[in-house]
Amino acid sequence: MKHQLDLPDTDTARRSIRRRTTLIALSLLLWGALSIAIYSAWIHGADHRDFYPRWAGARLALFEGCDPYALETTRLMQIGLYGAPLPPEADQQAFAYPAQLLVVLLPFWLIDDVEVAAAAWAGLSILLMVAALHLVRTTWGKAPVWVVVGMLLWQYPLLMVFQAQITALPLAAIGLACWAYGHRRDAPAGVALAVGVIKPELMLVPTVMLLILAIRAKRWRLVLAYGLAQAALLTGSIVAAGWWVPGWIRALGRYAAYAQTAWAWETAWTASPLAVIVLLVLLWGIVRRTRWSEPIIIAATVPLGMLLLPQTLMWGLTILVVPLTMAWTGRARWAVGGVWLLGWLLILGSHRPDWWQLQNLLMPTLTLVAVSYASRQQT
Repeated sequence: MKHQLDLPDTDTARRSIRRRTTLIALSLLLWGALSIAIYSAWIHGADHRDFYPRWAGARLALFEGCDPYALETTRLMQIGLYGAPLPPEADQQAFAYPAQLLVVLLPFWLIDDVEVAAAAWAGLSILLMVAALHLVRTTWGKAPVWVVVGMLLWQYPLLMVFQAQITALPLAAIGLACWAYGHRRDAPAGVALAVGVIKPELMLVPTVMLLILAIRAKRWRLVLAYGLAQAALLTGSIVAAGWWVPGWIRALGRYAAYAQTAWAWETAWTASPLAVIVLLVLLWGIVRRTRWSEPIIIAATVPLGMLLLPQTLMWGLTILVVPLTMAWTGRARWAVGGVWLLGWLLILGSHRPDWWQLQNLLMPTLTLVAVSYASRQQT
Protein backbone atom coordinates (compact mmCIF):
# COMPACT_ATOMS: atom_id res chain seq x y z
CA MET A 1 0.00 0.00 0.00
CA LYS A 2 2.82 2.38 0.89
CA HIS A 3 4.47 1.63 -2.45
CA GLN A 4 1.26 2.59 -4.30
CA LEU A 5 1.01 5.87 -2.38
CA ASP A 6 4.56 6.76 -3.42
CA LEU A 7 3.89 6.30 -7.14
CA PRO A 8 2.27 9.70 -7.81
CA ASP A 9 5.24 11.48 -6.23
CA THR A 10 7.61 9.42 -8.34
CA ASP A 11 5.65 10.25 -11.51
CA THR A 12 5.66 13.93 -10.60
CA ALA A 13 9.41 13.87 -10.05
CA ARG A 14 9.96 12.16 -13.39
CA ARG A 15 7.79 14.68 -15.22
CA SER A 16 9.71 17.49 -13.54
CA ILE A 17 13.02 15.98 -14.64
CA ARG A 18 11.75 15.58 -18.21
CA ARG A 19 10.56 19.19 -18.30
CA ARG A 20 13.88 20.47 -17.05
CA THR A 21 15.82 18.30 -19.46
CA THR A 22 13.67 19.52 -22.35
CA LEU A 23 14.08 23.13 -21.27
CA ILE A 24 17.87 22.78 -21.09
CA ALA A 25 18.01 21.12 -24.50
CA LEU A 26 15.82 23.79 -26.10
CA SER A 27 17.88 26.55 -24.45
CA LEU A 28 21.10 25.09 -25.81
CA LEU A 29 19.60 24.82 -29.29
CA LEU A 30 18.33 28.40 -29.11
CA TRP A 31 21.71 29.61 -27.84
CA GLY A 32 23.43 27.95 -30.78
CA ALA A 33 20.96 29.37 -33.30
CA LEU A 34 21.20 32.88 -31.85
CA SER A 35 25.01 32.74 -31.78
CA ILE A 36 25.21 31.62 -35.41
CA ALA A 37 22.77 34.33 -36.50
CA ILE A 38 24.65 37.02 -34.57
CA TYR A 39 28.00 35.86 -35.94
CA SER A 40 26.71 35.97 -39.50
CA ALA A 41 24.76 39.21 -39.21
CA TRP A 42 27.17 41.62 -37.52
CA ILE A 43 30.04 40.03 -35.61
CA HIS A 44 32.04 38.46 -38.43
CA GLY A 45 34.32 41.06 -39.99
CA ALA A 46 33.53 43.77 -37.42
CA ASP A 47 36.45 46.01 -36.49
CA HIS A 48 35.49 46.21 -32.82
CA ARG A 49 33.01 44.92 -30.27
CA ASP A 50 33.21 45.61 -26.55
CA PHE A 51 33.81 41.92 -25.87
CA TYR A 52 37.04 41.88 -27.88
CA PRO A 53 39.42 43.55 -25.38
CA ARG A 54 37.97 41.49 -22.50
CA TRP A 55 38.72 38.33 -24.49
CA ALA A 56 42.22 39.46 -25.47
CA GLY A 57 43.18 40.60 -21.97
CA ALA A 58 41.80 37.46 -20.36
CA ARG A 59 43.68 35.16 -22.72
CA LEU A 60 46.96 37.02 -22.21
CA ALA A 61 46.51 36.70 -18.45
CA LEU A 62 45.53 33.02 -18.53
CA PHE A 63 47.87 31.69 -21.21
CA GLU A 64 50.80 34.13 -21.23
CA GLY A 65 50.94 35.05 -17.54
CA CYS A 66 50.52 38.77 -18.30
CA ASP A 67 49.20 41.34 -15.86
CA PRO A 68 45.86 42.21 -17.54
CA TYR A 69 46.11 45.83 -16.34
CA ALA A 70 49.69 46.54 -17.45
CA LEU A 71 50.31 49.02 -20.25
CA GLU A 72 52.40 46.44 -22.10
CA THR A 73 49.47 43.99 -21.94
CA THR A 74 47.20 46.66 -23.43
CA ARG A 75 49.68 47.14 -26.25
CA LEU A 76 49.78 43.39 -26.90
CA MET A 77 45.98 43.29 -26.86
CA GLN A 78 45.80 46.03 -29.48
CA ILE A 79 48.35 44.34 -31.70
CA GLY A 80 46.59 40.99 -31.40
CA LEU A 81 43.17 42.45 -32.18
CA TYR A 82 44.00 45.17 -34.71
CA GLY A 83 47.51 44.43 -35.96
CA ALA A 84 49.09 47.54 -34.41
CA PRO A 85 48.88 49.70 -31.26
CA LEU A 86 46.04 52.21 -31.20
CA PRO A 87 46.93 55.91 -31.32
CA PRO A 88 47.11 57.62 -27.89
CA GLU A 89 44.05 59.78 -28.56
CA ALA A 90 41.85 56.72 -29.28
CA ASP A 91 39.91 54.61 -26.78
CA GLN A 92 42.67 52.27 -25.62
CA GLN A 93 40.24 49.41 -24.96
CA ALA A 94 42.26 48.27 -21.98
CA PHE A 95 41.13 45.55 -19.58
CA ALA A 96 39.43 47.51 -16.79
CA TYR A 97 37.04 44.96 -15.24
CA PRO A 98 37.72 43.31 -11.86
CA ALA A 99 39.79 40.19 -12.50
CA GLN A 100 36.96 37.97 -11.21
CA LEU A 101 35.70 38.25 -14.78
CA LEU A 102 38.50 35.86 -15.73
CA VAL A 103 36.75 33.22 -13.62
CA VAL A 104 33.10 34.08 -14.31
CA LEU A 105 33.39 33.88 -18.11
CA LEU A 106 36.23 31.34 -18.27
CA PRO A 107 34.65 29.13 -21.00
CA PHE A 108 34.60 32.06 -23.42
CA TRP A 109 38.30 32.75 -22.94
CA LEU A 110 39.04 29.18 -24.03
CA ILE A 111 37.60 29.89 -27.49
CA ASP A 112 40.56 30.85 -29.70
CA ASP A 113 38.53 32.92 -32.20
CA VAL A 114 37.43 36.30 -30.86
CA GLU A 115 34.49 36.59 -33.25
CA VAL A 116 33.12 33.16 -32.32
CA ALA A 117 33.56 33.95 -28.61
CA ALA A 118 31.84 37.32 -28.98
CA ALA A 119 28.92 35.83 -30.91
CA ALA A 120 28.51 33.05 -28.33
CA TRP A 121 28.48 35.61 -25.52
CA ALA A 122 25.97 37.84 -27.33
CA GLY A 123 23.69 34.84 -27.88
CA LEU A 124 23.93 33.88 -24.22
CA SER A 125 23.24 37.50 -23.23
CA ILE A 126 19.82 37.28 -24.87
CA LEU A 127 18.99 34.08 -23.00
CA LEU A 128 20.16 35.57 -19.71
CA MET A 129 17.90 38.59 -20.19
CA VAL A 130 14.93 36.39 -21.11
CA ALA A 131 15.46 34.26 -18.00
CA ALA A 132 15.86 37.27 -15.69
CA LEU A 133 12.73 39.04 -16.95
CA HIS A 134 10.72 35.82 -16.81
CA LEU A 135 11.70 35.41 -13.16
CA VAL A 136 10.78 38.95 -12.08
CA ARG A 137 7.72 39.59 -14.25
CA THR A 138 5.32 38.37 -11.53
CA THR A 139 7.12 39.92 -8.55
CA TRP A 140 4.21 42.16 -7.63
CA GLY A 141 2.34 42.60 -10.90
CA LYS A 142 2.00 40.19 -13.79
CA ALA A 143 3.75 41.42 -16.89
CA PRO A 144 2.59 39.36 -19.89
CA VAL A 145 5.06 37.69 -22.21
CA TRP A 146 4.66 40.42 -24.83
CA VAL A 147 5.95 42.97 -22.29
CA VAL A 148 9.08 40.87 -21.78
CA VAL A 149 9.55 40.72 -25.55
CA GLY A 150 9.04 44.48 -25.78
CA MET A 151 11.65 45.10 -23.11
CA LEU A 152 14.14 42.95 -24.99
CA LEU A 153 13.44 44.93 -28.17
CA TRP A 154 14.04 48.28 -26.46
CA GLN A 155 16.88 50.31 -27.94
CA TYR A 156 19.24 49.80 -24.97
CA PRO A 157 19.20 45.97 -24.89
CA LEU A 158 19.52 45.93 -28.68
CA LEU A 159 22.56 48.22 -28.55
CA MET A 160 24.04 46.20 -25.71
CA VAL A 161 23.74 42.92 -27.61
CA PHE A 162 25.02 44.55 -30.81
CA GLN A 163 28.15 45.67 -28.96
CA ALA A 164 28.54 42.27 -27.24
CA GLN A 165 28.66 44.13 -23.95
CA ILE A 166 28.79 42.55 -20.47
CA THR A 167 25.68 44.24 -19.03
CA ALA A 168 23.58 41.07 -19.38
CA LEU A 169 25.63 39.56 -16.55
CA PRO A 170 24.61 42.02 -13.80
CA LEU A 171 21.10 42.16 -15.28
CA ALA A 172 20.72 38.40 -14.89
CA ALA A 173 22.30 38.58 -11.44
CA ILE A 174 19.86 41.16 -10.08
CA GLY A 175 16.91 39.35 -11.68
CA LEU A 176 17.89 36.00 -10.18
CA ALA A 177 18.75 37.56 -6.81
CA CYS A 178 15.40 39.36 -6.62
CA TRP A 179 13.45 36.21 -7.50
CA ALA A 180 15.50 33.98 -5.20
CA TYR A 181 15.20 36.41 -2.29
CA GLY A 182 11.42 36.54 -2.69
CA HIS A 183 11.24 32.72 -2.75
CA ARG A 184 13.63 32.38 0.22
CA ARG A 185 16.27 30.65 -1.85
CA ASP A 186 19.04 32.48 -0.12
CA ALA A 187 22.09 30.60 -1.37
CA PRO A 188 21.35 31.27 -5.09
CA ALA A 189 20.58 34.91 -4.23
CA GLY A 190 23.93 35.37 -2.51
CA VAL A 191 25.89 33.71 -5.32
CA ALA A 192 24.06 35.78 -7.96
CA LEU A 193 24.95 39.01 -6.16
CA ALA A 194 28.61 37.99 -5.94
CA VAL A 195 28.73 37.34 -9.68
CA GLY A 196 26.85 40.53 -10.58
CA VAL A 197 29.26 42.83 -8.75
CA ILE A 198 31.62 42.26 -11.66
CA LYS A 199 30.13 45.59 -12.84
CA PRO A 200 30.15 47.54 -9.56
CA GLU A 201 28.79 50.77 -11.03
CA LEU A 202 25.52 48.93 -11.79
CA MET A 203 25.37 46.44 -8.93
CA LEU A 204 26.99 48.00 -5.87
CA VAL A 205 23.91 49.81 -4.52
CA PRO A 206 21.43 46.92 -5.14
CA THR A 207 23.91 44.45 -3.65
CA VAL A 208 24.51 46.48 -0.50
CA MET A 209 20.78 46.99 -0.02
CA LEU A 210 19.96 43.29 -0.49
CA LEU A 211 22.65 42.35 2.01
CA ILE A 212 21.22 44.87 4.49
CA LEU A 213 17.74 43.38 4.01
CA ALA A 214 19.14 39.89 4.54
CA ILE A 215 20.99 40.90 7.71
CA ARG A 216 17.92 42.68 9.07
CA ALA A 217 15.84 39.55 8.43
CA LYS A 218 18.61 37.33 9.89
CA ARG A 219 18.88 35.41 6.64
CA TRP A 220 22.47 34.50 7.25
CA ARG A 221 22.60 31.87 4.53
CA LEU A 222 22.38 34.61 1.89
CA VAL A 223 25.18 36.61 3.50
CA LEU A 224 27.31 33.49 3.89
CA ALA A 225 26.70 32.42 0.28
CA TYR A 226 27.67 35.87 -0.92
CA GLY A 227 30.85 35.87 1.16
CA LEU A 228 31.89 32.37 0.09
CA ALA A 229 31.18 33.09 -3.59
CA GLN A 230 33.21 36.30 -3.42
CA ALA A 231 36.05 34.45 -1.71
CA ALA A 232 36.00 31.75 -4.38
CA LEU A 233 35.99 34.31 -7.20
CA LEU A 234 38.80 36.29 -5.57
CA THR A 235 40.88 33.17 -5.04
CA GLY A 236 40.36 32.05 -8.61
CA SER A 237 41.22 35.49 -9.96
CA ILE A 238 44.44 35.62 -7.90
CA VAL A 239 45.42 32.20 -9.23
CA ALA A 240 44.80 33.47 -12.76
CA ALA A 241 46.29 36.98 -12.52
CA GLY A 242 48.17 37.31 -9.23
CA TRP A 243 47.40 40.09 -6.74
CA TRP A 244 45.59 42.31 -9.22
CA VAL A 245 43.76 44.91 -7.06
CA PRO A 246 46.42 47.71 -7.16
CA GLY A 247 46.80 47.30 -10.93
CA TRP A 248 43.02 47.41 -11.35
CA ILE A 249 42.78 50.66 -9.41
CA ARG A 250 45.49 52.22 -11.58
CA ALA A 251 43.71 50.92 -14.70
CA LEU A 252 40.49 52.61 -13.57
CA GLY A 253 42.35 55.92 -13.32
CA ARG A 254 43.62 55.53 -16.87
CA TYR A 255 40.19 54.39 -18.05
CA ALA A 256 38.58 57.60 -16.83
CA ALA A 257 41.08 59.57 -18.92
CA TYR A 258 40.35 57.94 -22.30
CA ALA A 259 36.87 56.42 -21.99
CA GLN A 260 33.51 58.15 -21.79
CA THR A 261 32.02 58.28 -18.30
CA ALA A 262 29.33 60.45 -16.77
CA TRP A 263 27.92 61.15 -13.32
CA ALA A 264 24.23 62.06 -13.24
CA TRP A 265 24.69 64.87 -10.72
CA GLU A 266 27.46 66.45 -12.75
CA THR A 267 25.32 66.20 -15.87
CA ALA A 268 22.44 67.90 -14.06
CA TRP A 269 24.72 70.64 -12.73
CA THR A 270 26.17 71.25 -16.19
CA ALA A 271 22.66 71.62 -17.61
CA SER A 272 21.61 73.99 -14.81
CA PRO A 273 22.07 74.21 -11.03
CA LEU A 274 18.27 74.32 -10.94
CA ALA A 275 18.22 70.80 -12.40
CA VAL A 276 20.12 69.54 -9.33
CA ILE A 277 17.53 71.14 -7.04
CA VAL A 278 14.68 69.60 -9.06
CA LEU A 279 16.34 66.18 -8.89
CA LEU A 280 16.85 66.43 -5.12
CA VAL A 281 13.23 67.48 -4.57
CA LEU A 282 12.02 64.66 -6.83
CA LEU A 283 14.07 62.06 -4.95
CA TRP A 284 12.81 63.40 -1.61
CA GLY A 285 9.22 63.13 -2.90
CA ILE A 286 9.81 59.57 -4.09
CA VAL A 287 11.17 58.56 -0.67
CA ARG A 288 8.13 60.09 1.02
CA ARG A 289 5.44 58.79 -1.34
CA THR A 290 6.68 55.28 -2.11
CA ARG A 291 5.06 52.38 -0.26
CA TRP A 292 8.20 50.51 0.60
CA SER A 293 8.42 46.73 0.62
CA GLU A 294 11.32 44.40 -0.05
CA PRO A 295 10.58 43.96 -3.81
CA ILE A 296 10.07 47.74 -4.18
CA ILE A 297 13.36 48.43 -2.40
CA ILE A 298 15.24 46.02 -4.67
CA ALA A 299 13.65 47.47 -7.81
CA ALA A 300 14.28 51.07 -6.72
CA THR A 301 17.96 50.53 -5.92
CA VAL A 302 18.73 49.62 -9.54
CA PRO A 303 17.97 53.09 -11.03
CA LEU A 304 19.03 54.80 -7.78
CA GLY A 305 22.47 53.19 -8.06
CA MET A 306 22.82 54.54 -11.58
CA LEU A 307 22.13 58.04 -10.26
CA LEU A 308 24.51 57.76 -7.32
CA LEU A 309 27.53 56.27 -9.10
CA PRO A 310 29.37 57.32 -12.28
CA GLN A 311 28.33 55.35 -15.35
CA THR A 312 29.81 54.54 -18.73
CA LEU A 313 28.01 54.73 -22.07
CA MET A 314 24.28 54.12 -22.24
CA TRP A 315 24.52 50.33 -22.71
CA GLY A 316 24.18 50.21 -18.92
CA LEU A 317 20.61 51.49 -19.22
CA THR A 318 19.72 47.97 -20.34
CA ILE A 319 19.52 46.93 -16.68
CA LEU A 320 16.50 49.20 -16.24
CA VAL A 321 14.34 46.59 -17.97
CA VAL A 322 14.37 44.63 -14.68
CA PRO A 323 12.66 47.27 -12.47
CA LEU A 324 10.40 48.34 -15.36
CA THR A 325 9.16 44.78 -15.84
CA MET A 326 8.62 44.45 -12.10
CA ALA A 327 6.63 47.70 -12.08
CA TRP A 328 4.12 46.49 -14.69
CA THR A 329 1.02 46.63 -12.49
CA GLY A 330 -2.20 48.65 -12.34
CA ARG A 331 -2.09 52.17 -13.74
CA ALA A 332 1.70 52.11 -13.40
CA ARG A 333 1.69 50.19 -16.68
CA TRP A 334 1.21 53.55 -18.40
CA ALA A 335 4.24 54.96 -16.66
CA VAL A 336 6.32 51.93 -17.66
CA GLY A 337 5.10 52.22 -21.25
CA GLY A 338 5.90 55.92 -21.26
CA VAL A 339 9.49 55.31 -20.14
CA TRP A 340 9.88 52.62 -22.80
CA LEU A 341 8.50 54.90 -25.53
CA LEU A 342 10.66 57.83 -24.44
CA GLY A 343 13.71 55.60 -24.69
CA TRP A 344 13.00 55.19 -28.39
CA LEU A 345 12.16 58.85 -28.95
CA LEU A 346 15.48 59.90 -27.45
CA ILE A 347 17.19 58.49 -30.53
CA LEU A 348 16.12 61.71 -32.24
CA GLY A 349 18.75 63.64 -30.27
CA SER A 350 21.59 61.20 -30.87
CA HIS A 351 23.40 63.72 -33.09
CA ARG A 352 24.34 65.65 -29.94
CA PRO A 353 27.65 64.46 -28.44
CA ASP A 354 26.38 64.78 -24.85
CA TRP A 355 23.04 63.08 -25.50
CA TRP A 356 24.04 59.77 -23.92
CA GLN A 357 24.91 61.62 -20.70
CA LEU A 358 21.46 63.17 -20.57
CA GLN A 359 19.90 59.75 -21.10
CA ASN A 360 21.98 58.36 -18.23
CA LEU A 361 20.38 61.04 -16.05
CA LEU A 362 16.83 60.99 -17.40
CA MET A 363 16.08 57.29 -17.83
CA PRO A 364 17.03 56.08 -14.32
CA THR A 365 15.14 59.03 -12.82
CA LEU A 366 11.95 58.23 -14.72
CA THR A 367 12.32 54.52 -13.97
CA LEU A 368 12.51 55.39 -10.28
CA VAL A 369 9.31 57.41 -10.65
CA ALA A 370 7.59 54.46 -12.36
CA VAL A 371 8.67 52.08 -9.58
CA SER A 372 7.40 54.50 -6.93
CA TYR A 373 4.07 54.85 -8.72
CA ALA A 374 3.80 51.05 -9.04
CA SER A 375 4.29 50.71 -5.29
CA ARG A 376 1.08 52.68 -4.74
CA GLN A 377 -0.91 50.34 -6.99
CA GLN A 378 -0.67 47.52 -4.49
CA THR A 379 -3.85 46.38 -2.76
